[in-house]
Amino acid sequence: MDKEAIGRHVIKLTPVDMSNMSEIETNRKRKKTGGRPPGGVNKKTAEVQKMVAESGITPLEYLLTVMRDAGGEPRERINAAIAAAPYVHAKLSTVDLKAEVSGTLKHEHSQRPKLTRSEWLASLAK
Repeated sequence: MDKEAIGRHVIKLTPVDMSNMSEIETNRKRKKTGGRPPGGVNKKTAEVQKMVAESGITPLEYLLTVMRDAGGEPRERINAAIAAAPYVHAKLSTVDLKAEVSGTLKHEHSQRPKLTRSEWLASLAK
């Protein structure tokens, strides 16, 4: 048995015997396999989706109906449009533009003549 002193404490180090480890402890060493695939739905979600499909109208369809109702209250129509928008239109993402400019940029600032108001109006009439 090895002993290692850390400060005032003595720790006893013993080799680990893998044959005595329980099945759970040995499974920790393995890569996780099985389970639901990414994007898969669980039983409860599948059940809710089935009920919604069987009812004939989805919440999104209802919101779109309210939004398109010309006789409805404008505030209700706007709220329905706001609630339905994320499900109909994708969010716009930011785009980084990286460009290289070659050559030189020439900027000329011409001194414009100072005109009075009447002179300026007369120049526009020409």
